[in-house]
Amino acid sequence: MAYSVIGIINLGYSRIGVSRISTLIEDSEERIAATTVWEYVRDLVLEAKDWRFAKTRAILAQNVETPEYGYDYAYTLPADFLRLCMQKKGDPPIYPSGAYASAWTADGLTIRARQYGYIIETLADGTLCIFTDYDNSDGYELYMTYIRREVDPARYTAHFISTLAFRIAAELALTRTESRSKFSDMMTLYELELSKAEGLNRHGDYIQDETGSTAWENAGR
Repeated sequence: MAYSVIGIINLGYSRIGVSRISTLIEDSEERIAATTVWEYVRDLVLEAKDWRFAKTRAILAQNVETPEYGYDYAYTLPADFLRLCMQKKGDPPIYPSGAYASAWTADGLTIRARQYGYIIETLADGTLCIFTDYDNSDGYELYMTYIRREVDPARYTAHFISTLAFRIAAELALTRTESRSKFSDMMTLYELELSKAEGLNRHGDYIQDETGSTAWENAGR
């Protein structure tokens, strides 16, 4: 099934008892209210969990500009970057490749017995970057796993759709119904949907050396 922005907005409206919209350009208060908050609420929910349809990996390019002080290099983040995320349990979100990528600690990555920390900030021209002392010029690229701004509803999962619709409903409950009780109810349901996401994400991983139930192995016997 291909989901749509209108479908998600109308699902949210139906949860708070507000009339549906027909198009994203109609001259109605419902449409104006919904499209005003759509992008920021969508990004807010995308940032909330490691949604698999929005999780991707990238090789970062070193910017010709450098930080004013504190770090030696800047690596430009992708235009659709929302936040860093883990690749899988135990992996760092940022790391150089190659044999020297030897140990990850809470303070950064140790390469050749040196730790490389990093921070996300902007250069003077406003470019969002990762600042670090790590230099990729020796052939070991700088990799990143992150949540991207996915704007195509056709890529969304059913669980994400439900979660997003509850958060949209909460936002619109205040402007279209002026009901704080509906806002509170929708936020509670939104948080419940978010809590399910972690378990669903874990079902999508196979991580070597983790132990768990082997019931699935015997299911066909």
